[in-house]
This record gives sequence, structure tokens and C-alpha cells, in this order.
Amino acid sequence: MGVATHGDAPGRRGTYRGDVEPRSLVRRAGLVAVAALAAAALAACTPLVSPRPTVLPTRGATSVPSPTPTPTASGQVLPTPSPSATDSRDCGGAPVTVSDTAGATVLTGDCPTVTIAGAGIEVDLTAARAGTVAINGDRNRVEAASVAALTIGGQSNEADVATLGAITINGDRNQVDASGAAGAVTVSGNDNRVTAASLGAVSDAGSRNTVATR
Repeated sequence: MGVATHGDAPGRRGTYRGDVEPRSLVRRAGLVAVAALAAAALAACTPLVSPRPTVLPTRGATSVPSPTPTPTASGQVLPTPSPSATDSRDCGGAPVTVSDTAGATVLTGDCPTVTIAGAGIEVDLTAARAGTVAINGDRNRVEAASVAALTIGGQSNEADVATLGAITINGDRNQVDASGAAGAVTVSGNDNRVTAASLGAVSDAGSRNTVATR
């Protein structure tokens, strides 16, 4: 009796391959499905990061301080103007104090007392009825049609007045010019100059002062 070998039994060999290959394909498909599910789960757990917007500062944006009001002796408030601004106000029969810096002020109406306490101010009183004008600051300029009395306690001030009453100068390097008549002159400072069409009594207790008529 002969013994059959694997080569002699092709039917059995074919049946073995058919059993193994389908199982391998099924196993590979299962691994692929598991990997896909894991990738999907990982993607669902990862937060989305949105890009941050870049904010640039606004150019040319500057704040402008508002003017600081200046109270007068009677409670009247004169705003402090900028160097290029002109403040115009009616005194209304009340004392007025001007304490700006490098500004221009025009006063009109009845001004019984005007006190200038700032520096580098131009005060126009040509349309006002001025009583007593006191200049206590430095480098101020006053122009008026008529002043009953002028007192200067600061330095390097100028006053141009058409007609002027009594003049008292306690500071230095001030100049007073009256195109018309002026009253009595009292000087105790130095290097001051007073000129007028006519002068009253003169008292000079300072040094290097000039008090003269035209």
C-alpha cells in the first residue's frame, strides 16, 4: 500500500490556505478600525487654539489739559488762556485779579481795582474805566486810556497810559509812559523810567531812575 504525501493531496493543501487568509484579512481590518477610532477620539479631546489679534496703539492721540480758572477778589472767575488766546471780560464794577502766564486779557467796563499777579501778560484797559492798577508780577505790559493810580511792585513791567494819576514804583527796571499829564511820582526801586507830558511832585529814593517830562 502506498503512503500519500502532501504533494499527492492537493485538495487538502488548498483547503488549508483558504482557512488562513480570510482570518488574516479580518484581523487587519479590525486593527485599522481601532486605529481610526483612537485618532478620532484624540482629535476630539484636543482644544482648538485661535490666533490672538494684534492690537496696535493709536498714533497721534494726545490729551489736552483744560484751562485752570482763576478766581478774582470778588469771586469772579477769569479763565486762564493759552499763550495764543485772548480773554475778554467786563469788570462789571468788581475788583479783578489777572494771574495768567504769557496770555492776553482785555478788560472793559467799570474796573475799580485791577491786580496783575502773573508774568508776561498783556492787559488792555483802553476800553475800561480803570481806578487803581497794581502790577505785582514781572514782564507785564499794560495799556490804558486813563488810570487813577498806578502801583508797580514787580520787575521789568511796562505801562502806556494816556492820562495817569499818582504813580508809585517799588520794583526795578520798570517803564511808565504817559502821553498826557501824570500826577505825583514816588520811586523807591532802581533803574526805572517815567516820562509824561507833565508831572506832579517827584520823590526818588532809589538809584539810577529817570523821571522826566517830554
